[in-house]
Amino acid sequence: MMMTVPRLAALLRFIALVVAGAVGSAVLAFVGANVVDYVRFHAAFRRVERVSASDWKAMADRLRDLTGPYQGDPLRDFAMLKPIKANIWSGGGDLLLYELSPASPRYEGEGIYLYARISNSERNAVALYFTNFEGKQRTRILWNRDPELTRTFSPVGRIVTLTDWSMHGSRDWIVLEDRIMVIDRSGSMRDPVIVGETKLEADGLSKIRAVIKALPVEVRGKDFRHDHTSDGFKFEISFDSDGQETPDRIRVSNAWVEQLLPLLTTISELAPKDCPVEFVRNPDVQDHLKDKPVTIRMLAEAEAFEWPKPRLPYWCVWRSWLD
Repeated sequence: MMMTVPRLAALLRFIALVVAGAVGSAVLAFVGANVVDYVRFHAAFRRVERVSASDWKAMADRLRDLTGPYQGDPLRDFAMLKPIKANIWSGGGDLLLYELSPASPRYEGEGIYLYARISNSERNAVALYFTNFEGKQRTRILWNRDPELTRTFSPVGRIVTLTDWSMHGSRDWIVLEDRIMVIDRSGSMRDPVIVGETKLEADGLSKIRAVIKALPVEVRGKDFRHDHTSDGFKFEISFDSDGQETPDRIRVSNAWVEQLLPLLTTISELAPKDCPVEFVRNPDVQDHLKDKPVTIRMLAEAEAFEWPKPRLPYWCVWRSWLD
């Protein structure tokens, strides 16, 4: 029995309604997932940035004298941050506030995260957040118990800062208008320590300014690296007034860059006598590295290589559309 025209039209209308409903539901689910994630992400940032100094102090005090396992429920005790999970250790803790992982991660923990960190040291306490939502992990300090102490170890008005990294922390040679400070920063929860300080005379400052000016333009803003040597030989030169990461800084890892030798040698000679720049004065390091092939990248390229943007679930498009 053949279907009449009215019945065929009714069937087609029904099929069209079913298809439209399915498509509409899919679009609604897609848009809804992005809206929910957008709200969740920005709400986490607003919470962590709006915590008062007194509340940070109370949370730091809760962790200050902790020497054993945490006796309590951190998700409840730090509820104003609404953490998803927490990792508590002696004197501090990391609170996960936001997480978004791809369906098939390449490695454990891949994805976008936002953590609040509260930590106590011998003389201070600090609250900060760290996140990789832009690719490279970045950190922002939100509160510290003793701002004056922090300023002591983070002076402004710098001419140049040399940072030597090791597995256990770092050492800074900070050149100011009137002095050179050498500061050790441990990778543990200990406070930084000024291990040397010497007055900088006008002729010494002129020498440093001259060797900075003489640096070839092709070394600025570059990352020099030998990818197959693992000595842990790594340093960074910053020309920012407070030592921050600016596009013209220079980074060297397991490589020898002859053009930097005048600057490093000058700083070493003018620094406190018991705080020389060791890798400059060690001929074995120079001889070992001089013949090694060096990969040279722009810093932005090197950081994109080192900190690739996390993959997102297929449905998450608001980051590229709205941010």
